[in-house]
Amino acid sequence: MSTALAQWRQRHDVTLPRLLGVLPVVLLVIIALCPGLFTRLDPLAGQTDERLMAPTAAHWFGTDQFGRDVFSRIMHGSFSTLSAAMLAVAISLLVAIPLGLAAGLGGRRLSGAILAGADMVLAIPELFLSLSIITLIGPGRRMWPLPWA
Repeated sequence: MSTALAQWRQRHDVTLPRLLGVLPVVLLVIIALCPGLFTRLDPLAGQTDERLMAPTAAHWFGTDQFGRDVFSRIMHGSFSTLSAAMLAVAISLLVAIPLGLAAGLGGRRLSGAILAGADMVLAIPELFLSLSIITLIGPGRRMWPLPWA
């Protein structure tokens, strides 16, 4: 191993367990951004003669009731899942960081008010909150139009 690479690994504390932990995340991001690299089948095209097939070499996860390839649907749908997760994290950071700073730097009353608000939000069951958001947004709608999605 070259000395420059060894110095870089030591400086950034790169170990095999850390690399093995990052690898699945990087693979999922690549799949989400470039699903065409992993499947050539159209996720929306169905073939009626191939309905509800078991997994085969042509259809790794089988087909659904319309003859669509399940593997290609998962690969192409991963972008929506990843973008929804990233949007949820971004929104929570945009809300939580200013509230945390205000609670930490503000007085005792402000901290108590923020804590009471957080307790109210945490008291709402997750299922009820999810159903309320889906009702407001509507099923099957895209979060924002992206040219490559």
